[in-house]
Order: sequence, then C-alpha cells, then structure tokens
Amino acid sequence: MFSPAGFVVLLAAMVVEGVAVWFVAGVFAAPPDGAPLVGPTGQKYVEVDLGQYTRELATSDALNMTPDRFILKIALVLNPKLGNVTDLERLVGERKNLFKHIISSDILHRMSDAELRKPNVLETLQTEIKKRVNAELPTGQDGLEVVDRVIFPQSELPKRR
Repeated sequence: MFSPAGFVVLLAAMVVEGVAVWFVAGVFAAPPDGAPLVGPTGQKYVEVDLGQYTRELATSDALNMTPDRFILKIALVLNPKLGNVTDLERLVGERKNLFKHIISSDILHRMSDAELRKPNVLETLQTEIKKRVNAELPTGQDGLEVVDRVIFPQSELPKRR
C-alpha cells in the first residue's frame, strides 16, 4: 500500500505529533502532590485545610423537630509575600490542632444561634478567624501576617429568621 519512504514519513509525523501531545499535556498537568500552586502573578498559593465544623442550631418551629445545621469547611490561605511558603505551611501545620480548638471552642461555640443566622456571618467569621490565627503565629518582615485570607470552600448555612 505504502512505499518504504511513505512509512518513514508517516512514522516521523506520528513521532512529532506524540511529542506535541506530550508537551501540551505537561503544560496542563496538575503539579505533584505537595507542590504549591503558582498564581497568575507568579506568587505561590498554598492552602491549609482546617476541616469541617458543624453546629446544630435550635429551631423555634414546633412542627419542625429537625434542628438547623451550620456547617463550614475552613481553609487558610498563606501569605506568599513572606517568602518560602513551604516553611509557612509546615509552621501552620504544626499548630493545626490549636487552630481547630480556637475555631471550634473560642469562636463558633461562643456565638449565639441568632449570630450564626445573620446575613454577614461569613464575613464576621473570616475576620475573627484570621485575627485569632495570626495572633498565634509570628509576624513576618514589615509586619506581614502569615495567614492572608480565610476561605470557606463549602458551607451550609441555616435559614435566616
């Protein structure tokens, strides 16, 4: 069907196509586990997952006996301006149980059911968690805080009353 020269040309085209596919796949591949992501500004992006927190809220509806739930999954975004984010991740990881205790006992369980039903509860919690966690960590050069942001990748909020 093909001459020997046709087979060589076809084989060369397949090799070039394979290299192109391998290169494109490498560009879009996920970084290896533990490697920090690099954002559009070239700064490394590292999240530390603090887990999920659940609190059952009292219901005032006599017909509805199931309590409302307040569920948050919390992650800390570390400040890339402080340099080596791997060291920051290790530093925060060493204190992870302390941060979980602060969030659970000192913040969430001290808030009333009415406070947890307010429309701006997530913004309030972001501010309070960031302030309390950064108070437990050393500040960087120029007074920069280790935790840049607090995010809630998942949440289930109760109905507002």
